[in-house]
Amino acid sequence: MPSRSRSGCAECKRRKRKCDETRPECLACKKRGIRCGGYNVKLQWSVGIASRGRFVGATMPTLPAQKKFSSSTLASTGKSLASNIHLPRQSCSATGHSAGSAWITCPPAVRNGPPDFASSPTKSSFSSSREQLGSDAASDLCSNAASDLCELPDRCSPAKTPQDRRCHIKRSAEDWYLFDQAMDTTVHRLYGTRRAEWILPLIRSLAETSDALFIVLEALHLFPRHGRDLTVRFHEEVDRALKAFRSELNSSLGTMNGGTMCAGLFLCTLNILLGNPWTSHLKCMADLYQLHGDLGHLMRNGPPPLAIQHPTEIMAVMDLPTLVLGRDICTMGLWERLRQAQDSLEGGRPGGVEVLTGIPRTLLDIFALCGHKSDEDIDVEGKFWSWSWAGETGELPQRHLWEAWRLAGILTARRLQRRKKKHHPAPDGASSLQGQSLNLLASMESQQLWSVSHATPIISEMVLGRLVDCIDTLWDMRCRPEYGHLLVWNSLAYPFTAARLEVTLLRAHPEWLKALDSIASSHFKLGPTSLSMRSPSILKMLDEAMESGDDDYDLDLAAKLQGIEVPLF
Repeated sequence: MPSRSRSGCAECKRRKRKCDETRPECLACKKRGIRCGGYNVKLQWSVGIASRGRFVGATMPTLPAQKKFSSSTLASTGKSLASNIHLPRQSCSATGHSAGSAWITCPPAVRNGPPDFASSPTKSSFSSSREQLGSDAASDLCSNAASDLCELPDRCSPAKTPQDRRCHIKRSAEDWYLFDQAMDTTVHRLYGTRRAEWILPLIRSLAETSDALFIVLEALHLFPRHGRDLTVRFHEEVDRALKAFRSELNSSLGTMNGGTMCAGLFLCTLNILLGNPWTSHLKCMADLYQLHGDLGHLMRNGPPPLAIQHPTEIMAVMDLPTLVLGRDICTMGLWERLRQAQDSLEGGRPGGVEVLTGIPRTLLDIFALCGHKSDEDIDVEGKFWSWSWAGETGELPQRHLWEAWRLAGILTARRLQRRKKKHHPAPDGASSLQGQSLNLLASMESQQLWSVSHATPIISEMVLGRLVDCIDTLWDMRCRPEYGHLLVWNSLAYPFTAARLEVTLLRAHPEWLKALDSIASSHFKLGPTSLSMRSPSILKMLDEAMESGDDDYDLDLAAKLQGIEVPLF
């Protein structure tokens, strides 16, 4: 009869069985199909002070009893994500603290620990009936990542300096081939600047120490293009990516790790391609890394490392209002708060071009004001008109893209203003003079002749004509070899959508509509991240807006009614 294990893993100790002490996981646990508890000593006291080791003087152990919070508690601003999850969740204990070389520790007073992650609940389904897997399985797998993120513990131990994390998953030659292919072809489809940017070297360096980032890029490359069915290998890679992602979050204890953060953002991309809601993922990542309120702690020692700055800025862009249709989770104002925190830096908030959209950061500052409840007294359209390019030169296609986004922002600001006036009419007790002024303003807006920043009104017909011209010219430039290093064509979704919503003007100018439809049909053939593949319903909703004949067609509401979230960045 085997004796009780005194020096084995935590699971064998708990079950009082002999352990072979194989590291990192014992063979006994693997044979039984359960997760090995590891060999770290877990202190169990609730009162007192450690007298030795790395926890000398600590009044709390490293791994305190964890209290689970439901996803509805953390995501109180939107619908509960748990209602969309049909997979069981189990809990496991943390195995240690490790992070990548680029890291930032959240303030100890408010820092949360990692989620209470489980081993993949779909393991048996993958091993027993892989041939029966369909797109629903992949959707459940990616959605389950958000449910795990939302299970945050109540508190965590004092901060410990993270050490460089070593990869625990063996990488075969085929894995490296898929990763290299993803870096050479797939990643370029997700950015809007240049191919020869610092992005690829950064992601490669982060993937060296992050299994989750390495594997999720493999899965992203395996996503089928041109409407083909999902493959078994794709499902396997998604499953592996989620396991690695949970493991890294489990060991990070709330520390901001660049590789893990990028892996989470690429998981959001997978959800976008699969048609799943994904803004709840951003909300849970913001909860985990304490990105609510003042973000001054990120700039406490100067600018954060690029490995932290990049994913944080990408999260802020994905949170911008009007850049997502059918948003399930309300915008958190992350971009504005990040830029306000950057004001404390020696050189102030940085300029330059943001890499995801390919748009100058100073122009994105104006987009952050669109659609906010607090923008009633802000002349957003005037800010778009007065935007002075902020010293950015750029190449010819880039300048066309920036102008297209600026004009699209003007049309969006006008549309939001009309909608606001429509839903919030003047009070009953308004004076006669005020009523006449409001009627005059409404009349000018209905004729689309109002521009607060110009001495002569700029009609929306002129704005739309310039916008269509920018989009058409930019699209024609994509085949010119001298611009082959640019990726600006990945960022056409927002100006294209803004132009297609001007129903009355497009009916009056069918040649403009024909040009836009030609671009959409060509864009559809370019791969999974093109405009139409961002959501199978986006072009259908735009066609419905055209058929309705309503200039104020609410595309955001239409997406919400269909239960989809469509990014336009």
